[in-house]
Amino acid sequence: MIQGDLVAYVAANSSVAAKAGGRAYWLTAPQDSSALSHVVLTQVSGERDLTHGGESGLLEMRLQIDFVATNFADAAAMREAVCAALNGYKGAMGSSTINAIQHAGDLPDQYEDGAALYMASSDFMVSYQK
Repeated sequence: MIQGDLVAYVAANSSVAAKAGGRAYWLTAPQDSSALSHVVLTQVSGERDLTHGGESGLLEMRLQIDFVATNFADAAAMREAVCAALNGYKGAMGSSTINAIQHAGDLPDQYEDGAALYMASSDFMVSYQK
């Protein structure tokens, strides 16, 4: 599935591997990872392409990726590295066929006081085949 393929691709990114130990998750991070650097991918919205004959098999999702780290420099570095790797990507990704990934913008940076964690986030438009 596309979700697992995206998580695996991001987890394998050299910056994510170095700064977050390859910890990348879909939708939520495990409770015990809250004090560790990690990345969370979330589908914000999605569309199915329809033709007069029904579904075409082309899907598109808005993907938000949150880069969480114990210092802002690491969160920002992971965001920049993954943005560079994903923006303009097309082709095979695991078992999925990606038509195009486009960086759709960065979200406001955040700091979670209670956990002492920094977060940098980006949105992407992902067009892929069913």
